[in-house]
Amino acid sequence: MNVACVIGNGPSRKPLNLEYINSIMTTYGCNALYRDFLPDHLIAVDINMVYEIIDSKIHYNIPFYTQHSTKTDALYKNGEPIEFIPNQPSTYDSGNAAIDLAAINKHDIIYMVGFDYVVNDTIPNIYTGTKNYTTNHFIPGANQQDVRWKKTLKHIIKKYPNTRFVRVMGNENNNINIKLDNFIEITTNEFTEELYGIYN
Repeated sequence: MNVACVIGNGPSRKPLNLEYINSIMTTYGCNALYRDFLPDHLIAVDINMVYEIIDSKIHYNIPFYTQHSTKTDALYKNGEPIEFIPNQPSTYDSGNAAIDLAAINKHDIIYMVGFDYVVNDTIPNIYTGTKNYTTNHFIPGANQQDVRWKKTLKHIIKKYPNTRFVRVMGNENNNINIKLDNFIEITTNEFTEELYGIYN
């Protein structure tokens, strides 16, 4: 079975052993994840984050994907080893771009970890307060952003009906209630049980 894990940067991923996950399935990581862990594929859409990754030179060690834009196309033409996700709308955020890339690569199951979405008008992120991230979790318009993220995710899930999407939501009850046959949500504990049960 061809299994992948898309790694976002919400705090719910903290208890997970990313090295172990990477040893048993293909990993796709978002944005500043590379500072702490190198996935098989790294994805960033925000141009400031793209420049940070280019400056780090990490894209010479692992495949780095972004979207077409005037600035990213210029970087590519200047010889930077950038890859572009095919047929992807420019409105995609990094997380959904990574999920879509995993689906394009025909994984049977795609786990999503660290996708915590909006909680009480805040967007929790491990890297809040660091370079290219906001100084705190509270972001004006967070709820509208949340709606867009979830709408895009639902569109992706519907686009790939033969792929099973599994969101790992932490151990608290913060499910996002997407009602599609190929989408489920499980807790971190349930995910860990699957990892050490099914994949061993």
